[in-house]
Amino acid sequence: MPLFAPFDLIWRQISKLLAWCNAERLTLPFYRFLAGIGLGTIRTRPDSMDSGLTKCIWEAAEKRGIHMYEFCPLGRTSGIFAATHGKEAFAFDGLPRPHGPASRALAWMDDKAIMRKKFISAGIPVARGGACLTASGAEKIFSSFGSGPASLASQGGPAVVKPSTGSRGRHTTMHVMTREELLIAFRKAKQLSPIVVVEEELSGFVYRPTLIGGKLIAVASKEPPHVKGDGAHTVRELTEKENERRGRHASGLHRIPTDERAERELGFQHFTWESIPKAGRVVTLSEKTSRAAGGIIVDYTDAVHPENVKLFERIGAVLEEPLVGIDFVIRDISRPWREQEKCGVIECNSLPFIDLHSHPTFGTPRDVAGALWEYLFPATDLTPPTRQETR
Repeated sequence: MPLFAPFDLIWRQISKLLAWCNAERLTLPFYRFLAGIGLGTIRTRPDSMDSGLTKCIWEAAEKRGIHMYEFCPLGRTSGIFAATHGKEAFAFDGLPRPHGPASRALAWMDDKAIMRKKFISAGIPVARGGACLTASGAEKIFSSFGSGPASLASQGGPAVVKPSTGSRGRHTTMHVMTREELLIAFRKAKQLSPIVVVEEELSGFVYRPTLIGGKLIAVASKEPPHVKGDGAHTVRELTEKENERRGRHASGLHRIPTDERAERELGFQHFTWESIPKAGRVVTLSEKTSRAAGGIIVDYTDAVHPENVKLFERIGAVLEEPLVGIDFVIRDISRPWREQEKCGVIECNSLPFIDLHSHPTFGTPRDVAGALWEYLFPATDLTPPTRQETR
């Protein structure tokens, strides 16, 4: 709410200052002072209306005897917390971080344009493309993918247009094939950020590795609704079969929509409902990955190839950040990334949605929130995390 924006901004800056000078033990007394003069309340328990991220952090804290507090200005949820255990205390916005000054990478890791340049210099794979301020700049980048500015069809590779900042795919357009589509997508991305990134679309699903203290803790994928060909059944029959299976699933999965959006996605892949995909061919039915769209979350932590683990941890070393979420597109996470075309990092997050690891649709839940608390309180009786122990 705009009314409270100035308060939130001021308190976030105060919290950063307290963290920088390791004076976060003063946070809770300050909360109590503000509550005492009627400027807000202090919440000490999770709420049913909390986001999934807040819930998993709070639940993991309670299991470890860590006390969490949220200051609510005039009773309104703020997302600004304090946490204490013994003599240690942390003040944080969204997710807790170690004491001391932030790494230099924290200033740019959420910016896709800067991240691209840094990673290219470090030899980390990213999609072909670049950042631009103008539509003509976008056209120049777009034309470099194919034989001309009109279309990418001759090269068989679409483009993605997205704002340099932001997450969760907001104002992002996929499957851009023509100049006209490019200009529409550019204007859409420009609504969120002055700098727009135009990249060649990579091949595969988006995998979400999460690193804590430079070590890979868990990997999950938010997958769009899809079916896998068997060489005998049509896309329609495969979809009907998958929806029947979802109806029997204990977690009550959403059905895969068979609407106009699904038809457009099929057309992009040169399929119709009556096509018979060959065995093993993955056919997506939306570019969206939300549950409502029929998307699922799958845990792949135990399937990650050792070479890919090395790559993810090298990304963490380049960033020098204790908490990193990576969005990495690849066809097969169980095979080395060097053996696969059109794979790479599409973004990194300093505030990753670690709750997706807690409740996957398929696979083993990973207590990444617990691993984060154990990393932050190594001198207490909490057990320090290892990648093996989180499995």
